[in-house]
Amino acid sequence: MKLALNWHKPLALRVDKYGNGIYIIRLDAIPTKPGIYIFLRTHGSAFETLYVGKADNLRSRIKQHLNNLQLMKGIENASTGKRLLTFAEFIPKQGQQQTKALRRMETAYIRHYLSRGHQLINKQGTKIAKDSIASERSDLRKLIPKYLYFEP
Repeated sequence: MKLALNWHKPLALRVDKYGNGIYIIRLDAIPTKPGIYIFLRTHGSAFETLYVGKADNLRSRIKQHLNNLQLMKGIENASTGKRLLTFAEFIPKQGQQQTKALRRMETAYIRHYLSRGHQLINKQGTKIAKDSIASERSDLRKLIPKYLYFEP
């Protein structure tokens, strides 16, 4: 199955000076279409994914998350760096079921970032538990990864 996304430039999460929540963002810049979104932090050229999600309506779902105190506290408590949100609109091809496609893409991105060692926050605002395997691999460097991360 070939799935397609149209990614937008990341938007900065700004601290809410008026006390309505922890962060605010320009919601009018986010489409009301289905897609995938990622909360992340950057520090210099490095980045860390904090949360990956899917939505039938990106703007509405992200607005809900901004009001989710546990999730926003989890993002706030991540290591130092600038907090960003990036998102992509799902581009369906004929015959693709939106719900199934979004679920598969969300799972693929979560697995990808976990395999890279990112510490993702789950829906309750706590970090996803993960285990790792370290391998000594003197002759098989191209074949065997040094570390594997997986959900228990």
